[in-house]
Amino acid sequence: MTLLAFNVAIAGTLTLIFVWTGRNPSWAALRSAFVPNFILSSAIGFSCALVLPRFVPAVWPLHPVLRWTAIVAALLAINFAGVCVGVASLLWIYRPNTGFWPNVWSIYRTAAVVTLLIGIFATLYESWRRRIEEANLEIKNKEIQRERAQKLAASAQLASIESRIHPHFLFNALNSISALIREDPVRAEELVERLSRLLRSSLDTHQESLIPLDREIKLVRDYLAIQAARFGPRLRYRIDAGDFSDATIPPFAIQTLVENSIKYAVAARPAGGEIAVGARREQGRLVVEVSDDGPGFDAASIQPGHGLDTLRARLEALFGDASLAIVPSSSGVCVRIAIPQHSHREAPR
Repeated sequence: MTLLAFNVAIAGTLTLIFVWTGRNPSWAALRSAFVPNFILSSAIGFSCALVLPRFVPAVWPLHPVLRWTAIVAALLAINFAGVCVGVASLLWIYRPNTGFWPNVWSIYRTAAVVTLLIGIFATLYESWRRRIEEANLEIKNKEIQRERAQKLAASAQLASIESRIHPHFLFNALNSISALIREDPVRAEELVERLSRLLRSSLDTHQESLIPLDREIKLVRDYLAIQAARFGPRLRYRIDAGDFSDATIPPFAIQTLVENSIKYAVAARPAGGEIAVGARREQGRLVVEVSDDGPGFDAASIQPGHGLDTLRARLEALFGDASLAIVPSSSGVCVRIAIPQHSHREAPR
């Protein structure tokens, strides 16, 4: 259909030019001139349809001057080839007493102008249509990534809630609080408040892709305080997050890293371990590090679908250029995440 429209457009334009610049501008002359011109335009249009779809994408990445010079040259060459084929066809059908080349040169100049105008317009239109399709595809891909990030966030929230209400966690937390009621009732009351805030935080972050960094740090402090009551001197920790009131982070991101350190660096060793949490700005990004002095590990040992793997997938889905790196050291291991800066007022929901 596109090729037919292209041929009709060239034929109609050529017919109007030939007839209205001649001596007999009548409807009869238009009808009699249209068929030969349609044969010419079909030869030119078929040549364009055969060459341009392969030629234009190949030269499109070039500099605009080189690109359009190549396209114009191609259109002129295609026009010449099409005129030659069209004239040969007309001589074979109508058998006039005129030569081949005189007809070619007399038709070529006018047909070249028409071919250039319509060819350039068609190229611009196709380029515009392709850009619209690419933009729509990009929007669709971003929507898919956003939905994937929401699903991963929901999965992380569910995992976090499960870890809070896990019988072992609740039993250990309540047992630690119970032991402190007589010895240190003030601290016991504080731990009850922390446990309440921890469970409430797991529910309050429903459907939030990003939360303020200070909320995440507060959640981590509550979690570590409860775990410290359980492990006693076996758990040593420090938090140096600074003041980042305008920074945001995916919920449970830091807490997931801390849980990993509790599991492998503290609970698994009789002597326990030390955990350090830090945050800083670096080249327009928020960098958060959670390190411990436990046995080291590398990225290859991360099990698919588990905490760190899910967190890495969430970061990629939310930001694209975020990173999760495992940095071994002589004293243990450090897990570092780096994400673009966002104000919590602009955090996607």
